[in-house]
Amino acid sequence: MNAVAAFSKAHASTYDDQWKKLAPIMNGMHFLMRILLKDLPEDAHILSVGAGTGAEIMALAEAFPRWRFTAVEPAGAMLNEFRLKAEKAGITSRCTFHEGFLNTLPETNKFDAATAILVSQFMFLKENRINFFEEIYERLKPGAFLISADLATPENDELYENLKDFWARALMFADFSEEKARAATSGWKVSVSVIKPAEISSLISSAGFLSPIVFYQSLFIHAWYSRVPG
Repeated sequence: MNAVAAFSKAHASTYDDQWKKLAPIMNGMHFLMRILLKDLPEDAHILSVGAGTGAEIMALAEAFPRWRFTAVEPAGAMLNEFRLKAEKAGITSRCTFHEGFLNTLPETNKFDAATAILVSQFMFLKENRINFFEEIYERLKPGAFLISADLATPENDELYENLKDFWARALMFADFSEEKARAATSGWKVSVSVIKPAEISSLISSAGFLSPIVFYQSLFIHAWYSRVPG
């Protein structure tokens, strides 16, 4: 099953609840994102690629009340969940909702920053991941930020098994069954491309961005920031 098909209406409607107990992991990243981006213009326009149910946009919209957002999400059910959340929060007028991949987004003025959170990991071919970051690069202003996050294995292979056990325990804390929690990492070989952080940094640099910096890590989740030269 491809990544888009996996986020069906039934899955999308329960997605936020499923991960609610582990929300502090992503909340920490969102907190640091706000610090990284705080000096952008008051009317900054942010591109969210693979926006999902809008977690990053919701966090930034609350902190920066004049920012505008373009949410690009190929799974319509996930985008609809975000639309409902945006309406409830009163930020719909600040958001553009685009169902599709980034290459189908109509040309716009270039963005002040972009986010791509847990997206490129669904691409197995190196050239596809580089192309993904290149497409984002082309949409950004000189000096603009890219904030990206993906699952990544430890640089030290000996730590991998220990971290897999910790990951499974975290999923069980979030009410996954033990069987499902312990099977989660085995599925990475067929559904998610989980590689080492240095390899992901190299992919981002290959797309033209300045050297990425890891600014956050929690278990397998790593987050980088980089900038467009200029």
